[in-house]
Amino acid sequence: MISIFIIAFISNSWTKNGGDWLNLKTVQDAYQQHYEELASIPVETAIREPSVLTEIIEQASDNPHSQYKLIFVSDHGAEAIRTLNDLPPNVEIIWSGHQLVAGWEQLPVHKWYLPEHSLPISDSHHQRNMVPLPGVITPGHKLSDSATNQERMTSPCAKEVIWMLSGDARKDHAGDSTLIDSWLLLKPDYSDKVVQILSKNPIFNDVQKVSIVNSPRTGAWEILASSAVFSVMRLEKTDYHSKPLDLKSNIDPITQSAQKAISTHLPKATIDIGHYWREAPSQKDGSVIHHSNYQTKIDAFLQNPEALLLIPGDSVTDVSKIISTQHCIDHRDKVFVILTDTMTPSIASWVENLYSQGYFGTIDVRSSQREPLLLPVHDASPEPKNILSEVRQCLDNAATASNRP
Repeated sequence: MISIFIIAFISNSWTKNGGDWLNLKTVQDAYQQHYEELASIPVETAIREPSVLTEIIEQASDNPHSQYKLIFVSDHGAEAIRTLNDLPPNVEIIWSGHQLVAGWEQLPVHKWYLPEHSLPISDSHHQRNMVPLPGVITPGHKLSDSATNQERMTSPCAKEVIWMLSGDARKDHAGDSTLIDSWLLLKPDYSDKVVQILSKNPIFNDVQKVSIVNSPRTGAWEILASSAVFSVMRLEKTDYHSKPLDLKSNIDPITQSAQKAISTHLPKATIDIGHYWREAPSQKDGSVIHHSNYQTKIDAFLQNPEALLLIPGDSVTDVSKIISTQHCIDHRDKVFVILTDTMTPSIASWVENLYSQGYFGTIDVRSSQREPLLLPVHDASPEPKNILSEVRQCLDNAATASNRP
């Protein structure tokens, strides 16, 4: 039977709310909607791990009249794509990443969906197959199922700053290299500069609580100690995210410096640390449990008109979520994106362009600034960026073009 198969390839180490998972699922949904509206033949979707990739390619070879749309993301996806040789003509390889990875030019990809800040500058022949998007593919922020209307009405509206931490951002095209030149690391004075802004600007007056929310990459890497004078500096993975928070024995340096800066500059505010960690399965075949209060704090922002949200500029997924969410745009005077030296020039330019359109305010703590600088939101009327619709539009345009005489 002739069918269209749309298959997204994941890693079993991901969480279902993680950036890569949402990216893949959103592209898969766009393809599914497009082909279900367009085709009179069955459309089947699936989520698989790369271990079955060879089997799927063999299945495609045995069913030459069916179409196979295979969607990949991140280094995990690139590694799987590199195993492919002599693809049958009915297989289309689709990349949906946050950025290009090392050796991307050699990947047999038919269609690339990339945020505009990650497009290659060179006049590559690959560019004709690249679709620039206004941000990382994401459905935006939504209330969790546990955040009920009853909770929303009864929750006290304390003035809270929700500070999403970043850290250890990998450069474009860096692959899985552990060379220090492949990574952008936050400077030691980062947290202090951010909190200085909070202490000096009236919008943050009377803050009762600061919630520090770390992520899988907050302090996930540290510089490897070496006694050799001329050795190449490398990073090594930390184990902060393998166990619960302990203020004495298991708190990563970025979170610790944020805690110290708040205690110093905002001594009246209570501090809540949202520690991200992975709990090993209790049974051999069990799944890893991911502990995070990220969604809980997003719920707090979506429900509390007194809450302020600080987003790291180098977290392109977080920035993409707030420009895609109507509530964040309606409360853009309470959203601040932090510009740091961790950001690449292309990401910084992208964030500054979004700021100029009125999507959020910024806190600039780059070393080029003598003093940390807060820029309030522009008086503008931005519309939510529906990045899913951009993918759909690309597919619809391609279908229209192919039907022309």
